[in-house]
Amino acid sequence: MRKASEAVALALNDAKFGNAAASFRDLLAVHVQSQIATIPDHQLANMSVSASRLSEIATNVVADALSQIPPERREAVQRGDSLKPGETAMILTLFGLPRGVMAFTGERKGETGDGTLPKSSARLDLLVSKDSPEYWRTPEGQAAMTAYACTLGLSWARSVPELLRMGPEAIKALADVHLRKETYTGLRGIAGFEKEQVLALAKAAHEKEKNFDANEAGRLITEANKGLSAEEKRRHNEALVGVMKAPRGPEGDAAWRHYEEVHKKLRANHPENGKALDRSDDFMRDQVRQTRKYEARAEAIQTRAEATELRANAKEVEKEQKTAAAQADIIERNKAVSDAQTADASFDDMLSGSQATLQASTKSAESPYQAMTKSIPATVASNPPAQTEKAATSAIAGATEKVQQNKPAPPQTASATQAKIAASPT
Repeated sequence: MRKASEAVALALNDAKFGNAAASFRDLLAVHVQSQIATIPDHQLANMSVSASRLSEIATNVVADALSQIPPERREAVQRGDSLKPGETAMILTLFGLPRGVMAFTGERKGETGDGTLPKSSARLDLLVSKDSPEYWRTPEGQAAMTAYACTLGLSWARSVPELLRMGPEAIKALADVHLRKETYTGLRGIAGFEKEQVLALAKAAHEKEKNFDANEAGRLITEANKGLSAEEKRRHNEALVGVMKAPRGPEGDAAWRHYEEVHKKLRANHPENGKALDRSDDFMRDQVRQTRKYEARAEAIQTRAEATELRANAKEVEKEQKTAAAQADIIERNKAVSDAQTADASFDDMLSGSQATLQASTKSAESPYQAMTKSIPATVASNPPAQTEKAATSAIAGATEKVQQNKPAPPQTASATQAKIAASPT
């Protein structure tokens, strides 16, 4: 409703009627809402109020309404004066709206709003959101529901007071499945459905796991119930609605067995309705099969989603394990490098100490050669030169003699050898 109200406000501003009374704007917004009811909610939510389609609808509605106001009255309406009863009636007739729609538009007795759009929209939303069953039975509540049904494209509901008295939930449920008037009257009349059962059928048809054609279901049930007694209709209808409403599992199986028993008895008692009953039964069985297929697909999708999630988790765990292993390897390598550096430092310290000790030992210790060298001056100093020379000469002579004594004999010549052979006895 907010989009419709905003589009109407823009259209009125463009037509130089920006100060029009709140009741006039609300009336136009109700009709615009009924015109855009066929636009999907997700498209409407993202549609700008200045969008060509929405703006065009609002502009046309405003132009049509202004055409019903006499020229001499237009200036007063521009200033914000309320419409006169005759002007309102002409606009309602033009739009095909009931007179009761004015019960929830504009300012009512006891309200002092300044006529701005937000206050008007808030009053409308507040009225439609009332949930007291007694309220919807009042003339004001009936008028509100009539207008609400028109905004949802269910304009035929304005001629069905019992439906209007059920409140906005019932109106929306029937509008969601685009239930036609002939379907509703057939179910309530020939088929013997209670209005609550019609509502249950509409809600079941709108469920995404069922999603069947409510109008086709209503037509088949109406044909199947022709000629049945009131009691037979009651049992059949209760069994049908029980199958529609029952959840999956034991409760659903029990509801289906009860339906089959009722259907079998009706088939035996009314052979003339056999084909109609069979068509209704085929529709119900097909609906159940479609529901189970949908549920199976949903479960398969859920299973695949869970499997995908598990695989993703496994990959994530594997990735984390690889990361942890790599980090552990890095830590181990860093530790090995640190240990090697520590060992190198210890070896360097040890080597430095050994070199220092060696240098110290070298400085403090004397070799035999150094000792002998140091003793020579002392020896020379303790002996006179003559004695030293004499001792040296004597030492040289003694050494020469020893050399001669130890010198090997020279090899004998040939003549000497021959002489020895001649002298020896033969």
